[in-house]
Amino acid sequence: FWDDGGNYLGETYNDKSTLDEGDDVVVVAGLPTTADAALSAAGHITGTVTDATTGDPLAGIQISVNTTYIPDCECWDGTGGAETDENGVYDVVGLPTGEYLVSFCDPAGMYAPEIHQDRQTNDWWDADPVPVTAEQGATVDADLAVGAHILGTVTADGNGPLDQIDVHVYREESGEGRGVYGTRTGGNGGYDLTVALDVYKVEFWDHHQGIYIGEYYNDAAD
Repeated sequence: FWDDGGNYLGETYNDKSTLDEGDDVVVVAGLPTTADAALSAAGHITGTVTDATTGDPLAGIQISVNTTYIPDCECWDGTGGAETDENGVYDVVGLPTGEYLVSFCDPAGMYAPEIHQDRQTNDWWDADPVPVTAEQGATVDADLAVGAHILGTVTADGNGPLDQIDVHVYREESGEGRGVYGTRTGGNGGYDLTVALDVYKVEFWDHHQGIYIGEYYNDAAD
């Protein structure tokens, strides 16, 4: 059972949260089968995203709402998401009661991404969780700053471009293992990251294939 409007939490019969947990419904030829459901109300997170300098609303900003950051894959668990409208407004619906991390990303690459509240993208350890219940949603606004770009091409020594190389960006004070931005090179070996104005170290790591020795910019071991 699923509410496309996001006002109620989905479930499977009989009051189970996942398909694997749901009870089987046995259908017998010639007889009606009843499978009722009582859906619980869902929570939501809404807000407005604006330009940090002008205060103008920003359309097309992608919002991700997650409960867990997974360091091994440098990804979120993907609980929910939305996109701002022409007024900079978004509404993420269909959320169970819990605490969430809210991140903002400009797919056009003009504004630096951030996590609530005013943290850089992968600063998940310092991010402020947002409590949500069905009875009381949450309002999370954001003002995004115009970002800068770190970009380049990764190649093999004396050879061509390297695909699928992980690029980790660290703040000087963040320490090893606490990258604040990350991406992976494309087929032409290129990468492009939108970042906030700051001082960074950039690490290149062949996590996907394990053929090449990792290094930091500029040919540094650490």
